[in-house]
Amino acid sequence: MFLRRSLKKYKNMYQALERKLQRETKKVNKNAPDTPRIISRQDLLEAGINPFKAAKLRNNLIMAYTLNEEIKNALKTKDKRTKKAVELIIGGKLLKKYRFFRKVSSEQ
Repeated sequence: MFLRRSLKKYKNMYQALERKLQRETKKVNKNAPDTPRIISRQDLLEAGINPFKAAKLRNNLIMAYTLNEEIKNALKTKDKRTKKAVELIIGGKLLKKYRFFRKVSSEQ
């Protein structure tokens, strides 16, 4: 009786650990592209900041990375009107004022 209960207990533990391992291996997908949320989280962790305590900063980083991706995607399109609109934004006075022009132009 005791042996059957302990065997069942260890079987359940084994199955639970097996499921956990499967979930973890699914998470680690090297081929998956980094999303703005993942990139901002990694940046905050590298800086030694807890991403969940600095929610406002995290949201601002996510927005910045998202806009960056949108601009890159817009420049890849064939539509001339879209490219022209993006180029007008990139060549704006504020980017030149705060010296982000080189950073933006180097990322194209």
